[in-house]
Formats: sequence, C-alpha cells, structure tokens
Amino acid sequence: MIPVKPQIEPADFDDKVRKPGNAWLRANPGVDPSKYRNFWTACLGEMADLYGHTCAYLAIYFDSVYGADSVDHFIPKSDPTNGKKLAYEWGNYRLCCLGENRKKRTKVPPLDPFDPHMKQDSFFINFADGSIYPNPGYDETYKQKCWDTIEALQLDRPECRKMRKRHFKKYADNKVTLDDLKEDSPFVYQEIVRQGL
Repeated sequence: MIPVKPQIEPADFDDKVRKPGNAWLRANPGVDPSKYRNFWTACLGEMADLYGHTCAYLAIYFDSVYGADSVDHFIPKSDPTNGKKLAYEWGNYRLCCLGENRKKRTKVPPLDPFDPHMKQDSFFINFADGSIYPNPGYDETYKQKCWDTIEALQLDRPECRKMRKRHFKKYADNKVTLDDLKEDSPFVYQEIVRQGL
C-alpha cells in the first residue's frame, strides 16, 4: 500500500449518489446497513478513471471489464457513529479490487492511503518471497500501525505475495519495463526504484 492522492468528486456526484442516497436513508429509518441501496455504484466508472483503475490498498492496476472493481467504504456503513452519515459521501470511498473489499469487510485499518500523514515508504517488499513489512526506519508506534494495517487488509496473504513476486519477476526477466510497472504495479515499482534493482 502506498499513499493515494484524493480526487475531487465528480460534478454529478451530488445528484447521482449523495442526494438519492440520503433521501433513501430518510425514507428507510433503522434499516440494516447491509441493506443500504448501492447508489455509490453510479460513480464507479468515473471513480475508476480518476484513480487510474488502481486499487487503493493493493496498489495494482485492474481493468473494469473483468468486473473486479468496487467502492469500499473506508468507514464501514455499519460503523455506529459515522457509518450512516458517510455512506453516500465521496470522501469515504476507496476504489479497490472486489476481492480486497471482501477481505477488508468492516475493518478500519490504522493507515488510510488517503491520509496525507501516511508516509510514502511505509511498507517495504522482500522480493525473494513477495512479503511486505513496515519500513524499519520508523518508530515502533508507526511500525505497529503498519503491521495492524497489513493484518486488517490481509496484505501479506499468499496470493498477494505471489502477485508481487510475479510482477517483480516479469521486470527481472525483461518482460515488462519499469514504466509498465509504474502504471500496473506502483508499489512494486516504488520498491524496485528504492532498492536500486
């Protein structure tokens, strides 16, 4: 995971998502958050374009044609304090792969890729096995936030390790260029540059 620059909401977001969503909530008081109408899907195409079809958590490009893109509510809809009021708010949305959204579920990781205080090099990759770990140069408190984020988002599960290792191997085998990786796998790109590989 690497920092992501938040994009300004589309001009029609208020009409397509916020207003109808909040009107629906007013008409359906007390409804279970899992039953909220998914008005946010109306902005998914624009969101994917604005964020370069890159998963906010895995930092990989994915093509919408596969049906793999989704809107994650960073503060989950089920959050008792803010879930309802943020359900239809652009600033609470993170573009992510559907599989990663399912892994996150209702967890709120300590690090948010949209947070301007998240450090660019929070995570390092061991290309021998594809694993990730906190940058050892940071203090213990920040490193623990990194570890807790890895756990909450399951960023070091076997599939993620294989993916990062595969992306690096393609580069090492001259099958893709560094510029390709910058677009398709920006976290792997960042680590290749940092490690001087």
